This record gives sequence, C-alpha cells and structure tokens, in this order.
Amino acid sequence: MNMLCAMASLGTTPVNLTTDWRAAEAPPEAPPTVPSAMPVDVSWIIPAVRLPPNSTQTAYQLELWNSSHLVWQSEIATGSETSATLPAANASMCSFRWRVRAATQQQQLGGWSAFAPFDTAPTAADWASSEWIGRHDQLRAELPWPFAPGADAQNITRARAHAIGLGAFYLHPNGVRVSDHHMDPPPSAYPSPPACSTFDVGALTRPAPRHVLGLEPGTD
Repeated sequence: MNMLCAMASLGTTPVNLTTDWRAAEAPPEAPPTVPSAMPVDVSWIIPAVRLPPNSTQTAYQLELWNSSHLVWQSEIATGSETSATLPAANASMCSFRWRVRAATQQQQLGGWSAFAPFDTAPTAADWASSEWIGRHDQLRAELPWPFAPGADAQNITRARAHAIGLGAFYLHPNGVRVSDHHMDPPPSAYPSPPACSTFDVGALTRPAPRHVLGLEPGTD
C-alpha cells in the first residue's frame, strides 16, 4: 500500500516549470528575471506517461516563497490549465521561488513540485545612481563592487550583476568573464528601453577586502 501511494504521488508531481515562459538555467546564467511590479506568468507539465489511464489534471495549488519564507499560497483552483499567474513581488533585486501541486480524477492533491527560482529586476530608482560607461577611446572600466548598505563583502551568499548596454559589452567580475555570451544585451525595438542582462556572479566572488567589476564595452 505504501509503495502504491508513493507511485501515485509521483504520478501527479508537476515538472518542467517555467517562469515568464523561461526555464531556470545553471549559473552563471541567473534565474529568469521579471519586473517586480508586474504579475508573473508561470507554467508546468504533468507528463502523460505518469498519469493513471483516462486521467487529467483537475485542480492545482501554487506557493510563492522568498528565501525560506512562504509569501503567498493560492486557493485550490479547479481546472486542467497548466499555467497560472503569480502576484507581483513588489520588491526589486530580490530572489523568489515558486512551486505547484496538482490533483487528478483518481487522486487528491499530490506532492509539491521542485522549486523554480526567479529574480526581480532593478527598478528605475535602482538605476538612478548608475552611470553610463564607455565613450570615445574608453575601452574598459574598473568599478568598485557595489554592495548593499551594511552588506558583508567577506561573506557573500548571493550576488547578481545587472547590466544595460547600448551596443555589446563583456562583464568581468574579479577578472573572470561572466559567461560565454556574445553581443549582450539582446536587441530591443526603438524606442523601447535597452534590455537588461542579469548574471549570477556569486561563484565569482571571493573573500577579499576589494571586489572589482570589469566592464568592456564595444566601440562604434
């Protein structure tokens, strides 16, 4: 009986979660980054091979977490839809994660899915103190690593680099190129604002009194 229950729970466990229609990737790619003031579209899949015969999803429930704290839990929604909308996080440059569980005709709500992480993007106010880098013959800029007030630069547990560029750029935290990307940022339509590229640079930090961001912009 215990084995049968465990198999049934596995059968309705959602997989392939996406946030803003994007799946999380391994570092240095940051989790999907979304605007902090907008609701977040999410989706999931329950593989048909895991479901009992003639069975479909009949209900689901979502949870939104910030670190180890539950921020929001949805009511149990009925239906076969495998997409939904999370409420706006309303907190910029923060990390969140969400998960989902589902039910079928043969089973009540099964086990929770694995967590799907996402970050919230900087707002216009967050960029207010930033300066454009690169003009004429300036090919590289060395910047002090900008930590939040009160942050301990010796014990870093999370670090993200957000960069907006007009033209291509390469980012080098502490002398190491951040990814294998070429021609970042992605193109944006005129007159839309330039796109923001976000990277998980936590693994590139080091116990040191000084951290340096190297930014190499392209030339025109």
